[in-house]
Amino acid sequence: GDDRHAVALVGTAADGAAAVAARCARPPADLTDRTDLPVLAALLARAALLVANDGGVMHLATAVGTPVVAAFGPSAETAWGPWWPPEDGPTPHRVVALDLPCRPCFYVGHRLGSPEGCPTRDCLRWLPAARVIDAARGVLAAGAGGAGGTR
Repeated sequence: GDDRHAVALVGTAADGAAAVAARCARPPADLTDRTDLPVLAALLARAALLVANDGGVMHLATAVGTPVVAAFGPSAETAWGPWWPPEDGPTPHRVVALDLPCRPCFYVGHRLGSPEGCPTRDCLRWLPAARVIDAARGVLAAGAGGAGGTR
């Protein structure tokens, strides 16, 4: 079947929106640099899914109840991952990250290590886009109520 969905890009142009837009099957709605916090919250509340990194937009989406697929690199998803109240049942969120011995490489042992992680950021560079896409398809297929798990 047709698993294409309408895509809206949010955040800033510096986040790499043009690279994402170039890979979309259909032209996305480009809302980069056009949403203030209340508008972004309203947009996320209507979204079926947010695909993001481990930043503020991810946390805003979880706050308004939108399922999230979050790509994690140098930070720890156990500390900074998408939150879900345990009493609400299985989480609809998914974290996609590589299982590398050097991850996470900052906020280790309750002290700030390198704020940006290692210079090469291999944990993100080596993360296959297909894993993020597969996670997004899984969350969309599960629909409301989620399918459990965070990996």
